[in-house]
Amino acid sequence: MLRLEVRPQPSKGWGYASPLLALAITVVIGVVLFAVLGKDPVRGLQVFFWEPIKSSYALSELMVKATPLLIIALGLAVCFRSNVWNIGAEGQYLIGAIFAAGVALTADKTTGPWIVPAIIAAGVLGGMVWAGITALLRDRFNANEILVSLMLVYVAVQVLNFLVYGPWKDPLGYNFPQTKTFEAVTQIPRLMQGSRVNIGLLLALAGVGAVWVFLFRTYAGYGQLVGGLAPAAARYAGFSSRKALWIALLTSGGMAGLAGALEVAGPIGQLTPYVPAGYGFAAIIVAFVGRLHPVGIVFSAILMSMFYIGGELAQSRLGLPKSITGVFQGLLLFALLACDGVGAVWVFLFRTYAGYGQLVGGLAPAAARYAGFSSRKALWIALLTSGGMAGLAGALEVAGPIGQLTPYVPAGYGFAAIIVAFVGRLHPVGIVFSAILMSMFYIGGELAQSRLGLPKSITGVFQGLLLFALLACDTLIAYRIRYIPAALRATPSRGRSLQTGQAGSAAPLGSVAGAQSPVVSGSVQAGQE
Repeated sequence: MLRLEVRPQPSKGWGYASPLLALAITVVIGVVLFAVLGKDPVRGLQVFFWEPIKSSYALSELMVKATPLLIIALGLAVCFRSNVWNIGAEGQYLIGAIFAAGVALTADKTTGPWIVPAIIAAGVLGGMVWAGITALLRDRFNANEILVSLMLVYVAVQVLNFLVYGPWKDPLGYNFPQTKTFEAVTQIPRLMQGSRVNIGLLLALAGVGAVWVFLFRTYAGYGQLVGGLAPAAARYAGFSSRKALWIALLTSGGMAGLAGALEVAGPIGQLTPYVPAGYGFAAIIVAFVGRLHPVGIVFSAILMSMFYIGGELAQSRLGLPKSITGVFQGLLLFALLACDGVGAVWVFLFRTYAGYGQLVGGLAPAAARYAGFSSRKALWIALLTSGGMAGLAGALEVAGPIGQLTPYVPAGYGFAAIIVAFVGRLHPVGIVFSAILMSMFYIGGELAQSRLGLPKSITGVFQGLLLFALLACDTLIAYRIRYIPAALRATPSRGRSLQTGQAGSAAPLGSVAGAQSPVVSGSVQAGQE
């Protein structure tokens, strides 16, 4: 009988071979998929793996697709190696594109070439600002960066829709939701005539070298790596976890914003609702297939670009649906995860627990393991229950109000349900009320669109407001607001005991009045709680 055994140490050879084996598995499954769909498998593979590289023009288009993926994935590699899980690169990419478009729209016939560096800088700034929101909430309130960064993607989409459907809409654009075409002077300079490849490719390659030097040849980069591998050891060695958090998110956000600026002022040439091409999410796969290493990410970005171009060609030449691109991306990721199980043989990665074990495992994993709860069983129960109930909702929707399968079935319920679950405090009764509230937002958004002429995005605005209001109000669970008289607001230079209850000047303040000050006492209690 064959069984998996844990290696004494992860295999370096499999670390390199695993992505190649994953690609081979993806190809084999792709052949089966083409055969099931009634298409010639050889022709299908040719469309995905030969057509994108068969000519100089095809190679140039491949580089156009690979550039934003490479830039975003490099930033994500810095984040993931620092154990900071930025899942919202797509939103940072969009805000970078919006900031860049805002600068580009100021150009006219008299504007000089200086506008191009300004556009690029605006894109970087936009991405950093959007990532900075996640960093701020994580740093100040310990908010989950995965949830915050992901939800900010949808806020960014609504901001984009508001602008292109509203104040930035081209008055001469026949009512299409888009800005005017940018002036020629704002165009990112191209590397050669007859090709859409621009200097973004050079910036991406320079970014490969810069990220490699930062991560593996600088003290700050070493701190990021140590903080990602062993946070406690990093703190003991004097590395600042707060500094690492800000460096990781601002670097990642800035590079995603750079990609957005290069895209909107390069191949697209204007701001439209179709700017979100999924590059931010695809770059997550690119980063992991490339082993979070700058050089590996170059090759994985090229591979992912082949999937993008192959998907477009398969749609036009083979009559396959547009979603075939996402199918290949997903196959590659899951094949990589499976092959990593063979290479590193980490059988138990994510642990949750059934019934009482689920709760104990979430609050105290060590205690749950000691009590004998099965993490494997809990993992299957949790995911199968969640997936089954989501599938049930899809079946009830498509066989109920809709009555047919259409491209408009994805109504965002799966993402909105994340907000519903957290607003309902992850409690079944609470979720009933939060689901009713979220439904009111959906119906109210439709009525506001038809009766008040407001944009469709108003629904997402209210959903986002509710989530961020909840995150802000959750601060009151661990903190309380107290009024401090003006006479007691001055804090001596030796410490912060007035606010935090730590060693410093608490005793002298209490002794001035002959007894312990109630304000200081309350602060000490708050700090202990």
